[in-house]
Amino acid sequence: MSTVSDGWYDTTELIARLPAPSASLRGVLSTKGPNGREVPTSIPLHHAVALAASACARSRGAKRFKTVYEHVRALGDRQREFVVVLRSGKPPEVVPADGFVATAAIVLDLADLERAVRAGDVISH
Repeated sequence: MSTVSDGWYDTTELIARLPAPSASLRGVLSTKGPNGREVPTSIPLHHAVALAASACARSRGAKRFKTVYEHVRALGDRQREFVVVLRSGKPPEVVPADGFVATAAIVLDLADLERAVRAGDVISH
């Protein structure tokens, strides 16, 4: 695990552990700066979990993987309380993990993704 400081993660190292093309993930993180598009060198935990969820969605063929990033990032410190449900042809849904009933869809458990990000594990999808 490559933490820059408490709760912050090295962007390059994190992207290397994720299952989506690095160019796609850099595109999710990039912002417009004085020198063009820039990717931060480090990101806080809730952004790292959101990026991991986005990468997993992208690796499974989701077209709206940037939307996954935005929705998960907006959860902040409450991410571990939710799952992301990806159904073909529908927008991603963020639903409470407590009481969630398995369904015919791709389900991303954000608590599992947070543990993997913190541990420095490779996240396959």
